[in-house]
Amino acid sequence: MSGYNQDITMGKSAEMDPAKQTIQALDTAAKVASSPLVSILIDRATGYKLSKWSAEGEVKKREILSAYEAAKQAGVSGIQEGLGLRQTANLINVAAKSAKYTNDTSKSIAIDNDFFWNAVDYAQHVSDEEVQEVLAKILAGEYNEPGKYSLSTLQVLRGLGRKELISFQKVAALLLDASMIPENVYADPHEFLEGASFSDFQMLQSLGLILPNIMTKSITNPAGTIYIGYQDMALLFQIEGEKPDSIRIPGWYGLSQAGAQIVEGLSVDFNQDYYEWVTNNYVLPGYKIVKPVVAQTDK
Repeated sequence: MSGYNQDITMGKSAEMDPAKQTIQALDTAAKVASSPLVSILIDRATGYKLSKWSAEGEVKKREILSAYEAAKQAGVSGIQEGLGLRQTANLINVAAKSAKYTNDTSKSIAIDNDFFWNAVDYAQHVSDEEVQEVLAKILAGEYNEPGKYSLSTLQVLRGLGRKELISFQKVAALLLDASMIPENVYADPHEFLEGASFSDFQMLQSLGLILPNIMTKSITNPAGTIYIGYQDMALLFQIEGEKPDSIRIPGWYGLSQAGAQIVEGLSVDFNQDYYEWVTNNYVLPGYKIVKPVVAQTDK
């Protein structure tokens, strides 16, 4: 399936009556109706007015239920009505989840913001709650900072289901300085790679989240101390002996543009076992790691 991943469109919520699912979603969204992005998404994309839901909600609920029951009696139109309601509920749930990631400042979204409105269209087809959460963060990020995301990122996201996103979370827990996965981490099997095995890694490469080739670089005139960050921690390297003219950073795999943008929407756990592995296996020629590790600072 090249468009919407099947894992995305078959969440638990699909088991619920679509009319009740839509009503439940609207009740949830009404609790965060003060969020400007929630109002924009629901008012403009679905036609339901959250500002009137507290006063007219009971009437609207009866209308939704009645329209669905009438459509079911008509046969095929009932299937179409049910599909439309499920898609509406999906979008409303994504909108509600976006509230906690949105800046307070109310702003409009340009009609020619292709990423935003294409993402809104995509949200209608996402029923898995974890995928909805990622999409909500991304939509909020684009609302907060228009132009932040590219359409190519959305195309990659469309091909990801819950399974792929969980694998990406696991692999993203290996990132140093938020951008480097050390080449030698896959030289031998490690227990901390559960869910982030080399086969998982290769699958993410094929999906366009991780660049295909190993990257390297050299730092000329390096400082006497160098920090390599791991999430909110850091490894402090201090020079041993005479200061070199340059040092070679160990080979690493990098994220693609889409991978770097999508990872911002994930909740990546701190992997303590991996962190300890890094302290023993990440080597900068001519430097040594100073223990204990220190809090992240500017380099």
